[in-house]
Amino acid sequence: MRSKGRIAFLTIICLSLVTVTLVPSLLASPGGVTIKNQEYCGVSCHSQPSTASLTMWASAQQVAPGDPLEVIVNVSGGQAVGILGVMIVSVRSPVAASVPTANGWVITSDPGGTTFNYYETATYSGSASMHWQLNAPTITGSYTLYARTMHGDGSGDAFSADYSAGVTFLVASISTAGPTVFVTAPATGSTVKGLVSVEATILDNASITYAVLKLDGVEIANKTTGPFTWSLESTIYKDGEHTLNVTAVDVNGKVGYHQITITIGNAALKSGLLPWIWTMAAGTVAILAWVGVLMVVALMIRKRHIEGGLK
Repeated sequence: MRSKGRIAFLTIICLSLVTVTLVPSLLASPGGVTIKNQEYCGVSCHSQPSTASLTMWASAQQVAPGDPLEVIVNVSGGQAVGILGVMIVSVRSPVAASVPTANGWVITSDPGGTTFNYYETATYSGSASMHWQLNAPTITGSYTLYARTMHGDGSGDAFSADYSAGVTFLVASISTAGPTVFVTAPATGSTVKGLVSVEATILDNASITYAVLKLDGVEIANKTTGPFTWSLESTIYKDGEHTLNVTAVDVNGKVGYHQITITIGNAALKSGLLPWIWTMAAGTVAILAWVGVLMVVALMIRKRHIEGGLK
């Protein structure tokens, strides 16, 4: 009996240790994916859509490589009871590469005074404002940070919500060598279809005379004033890989450009359009045939009335 009692006692001790170890992390992110406190979990572990509202603010959106800046995430509402977790990520998909530090950011301080992209409070009461201090990536380019909240409602359900618009940062130093050009949309390597919005940011210490949009080296359009945005009708080009280029010239005759690769993929759009065209054509033919039948019947009735009147 004593041995059974010892086994029961040891079992209780072990369960207690497991509970103490696991419960905090389960409360923070049930089923979540973490590297220590570097959190990137999303709908993979918090499958219920949260009604919480998120907004983001940044102290600067155009910064030199390595410059410091502040990012604030505000949360209001939602089903959260007590515990609320908030993170900043650089890719919305919940993968390891979405942690900002994997994309060149350096987190110098999080809301808790450490250096993680995830922070949680156990006293959420309907609104919260969380601050991160970061150093920008050292490689020039366009970067976007998003916010995500994760919480429970006290019943075991797990909720998440994103600030899906994100905040886009342009990391570059204004050069005296000429215009610095960044194509910010579409994303390099992306697949596009239909009418595509092309957006570019141009930095220079002199005025821009004009900026030219080219596809595969052929000029599509140009603008003499900002904002430098164009609409590209991709359906007139072959599906496949293409080079998109924006070249800027300033008043001093200096030139700068940025070139990216995109893939045009309108096959699905066209395959969906073709059945619609055939359906419309078949419908038109059917209507015309029916109208023709009605006209023949009407003419036959008229002829009989005329013949009856002659008799």
